Amino acid sequence: MRLHYRRIFTDTQPSKRLYLLTTRIIGYFNDVQSLLKDEESGDIYFNVVKALQHHYQLSKEDALEETIRLHDVDMSEFMVLKSSLPDFGRWNDDVMNLIEGMGFFMKGWQSVSLLETERYGENGFPKIDELPTM
Repeated sequence: MRLHYRRIFTDTQPSKRLYLLTTRIIGYFNDVQSLLKDEESGDIYFNVVKALQHHYQLSKEDALEETIRLHDVDMSEFMVLKSSLPDFGRWNDDVMNLIEGMGFFMKGWQSVSLLETERYGENGFPKIDELPTM
């Protein structure tokens, strides 16, 4: 039963933390990259940079730096957890493949966002003419 290892792995605390970190890392990256697009859209949007700026009364630059710092802290924790997992016996290779898949999601989001779409312009920021008009 191939899916059995997933249940064994996903019921562990390190697994739950790795899934959470993957989601947060992707979110931080997305929010930094889409900040200007969000600001210039004129729409209501949810962005961690703006939330940090508002909640802690930070400048936009300081909020960006804090978001990047949070991203880096989570990435470091992800790497530590990945390298210190318990032994899953015969499922070790399958578990590592699943974790590698998490890394592919993170890298894939970055690649698609910056290289394979025109969602963002130079330096990862959106192009003004691509913003939706209301």
